[in-house]
Parts: sequence; structure tokens; C-alpha cells
Amino acid sequence: MVSVPWDQAFFHIGRANGDETFLRDLRCHVCDADRKILHTFAVGHYFDADEKIEEIWEFIRRYMEEGPEHVFEDASEQARAVAPDLQVPLRRIDLSVRTSWRNCFDWVVMAMPASWYEARYALSPLYAPLALCRWLVFKSCKLPTWPASIEAESQIEENDPFRLPEPPVHAAWGPRAVLQG
Repeated sequence: MVSVPWDQAFFHIGRANGDETFLRDLRCHVCDADRKILHTFAVGHYFDADEKIEEIWEFIRRYMEEGPEHVFEDASEQARAVAPDLQVPLRRIDLSVRTSWRNCFDWVVMAMPASWYEARYALSPLYAPLALCRWLVFKSCKLPTWPASIEAESQIEENDPFRLPEPPVHAAWGPRAVLQG
């Protein structure tokens, strides 16, 4: 386990090597007093554009420096471009890591160009093998777990106003389940 004070962690946008150089992630370096890198780890998910990584960084930075009450922005206007009557909850987690056919299919749909969204069911013959591969990967992998000491230190109270439960399916707050914000 690595623990370092916030002001001693060095973050930057990392890029993959080889054929996947378009992939980027947010990386953290932990250095010694001589600036020699002791540990490096990625934070969050990888993306294909610096702007997406910068959004993750800004969320983390605001959370760490200003507190959880300053990290959420109203996404209703952006969501209404997709579904005019959609009310997006201010505080939410959009993705789920639960292994289900629906999550695997939805992930494949989200990875495709946005212009293909309306045709997602017609494209099922193309998407189904990709979703099956994702499902098999999830089923063949061990779920990561935190050490008991971290779990004990990081208990979140049920009534914590900043608690963000993971949805059972991707975008459970979205068009399939319209919620009030």
C-alpha cells in the first residue's frame, strides 16, 4: 500500500506505448526527496483525449482541495440534448462494474460513435460478440479488493450526503430511469 500527502503527489497525463499511443490516463508519481520516482499508478479510467483526463483531474483536485461539496455541476442541460424531459441527479455515478450482459452490451454501445446510438439494436449482431468478450473477461478476472485496513479507515455512513452508491447498470439515472435531481 502506498500513502502520500496530497501536496507531495505529482499527477500528469500518461500515454500508452506501442500501438495504443492514443490512449491516455491520469497518473500519479510518488517521489523521494531527490525527485526519484518510487511509485507510479493510474487513477480512474483511460480515455482517448486529454480533455477527458483533465475533467477527471479537475474532479479529483476540487475534491481534495475544496471538499466533496464543490465537485458536482448540474448536468441537466447537457442531458436534455439527449432526452428533452430528462432530469439528471446532481450527484451520481454513471458507470457500474457489475458483471451483467446489459452492462457489457451498454459498454460496447458507449464505445461506438455517438451517431450509431439510435441503431444500437439493429447493430446487435456486431455488438453481441464484443459484449460477450467483455462479459467473459469480467467472469475470468478476480475482483480487486482493498486491504482490510483501508476498508476499516474508509467506512462511509449510510446518511452521508456525499455517498455515491454504484448503480446496478450503466446510467441507471438516465433515459431508462428518469429521476428528479
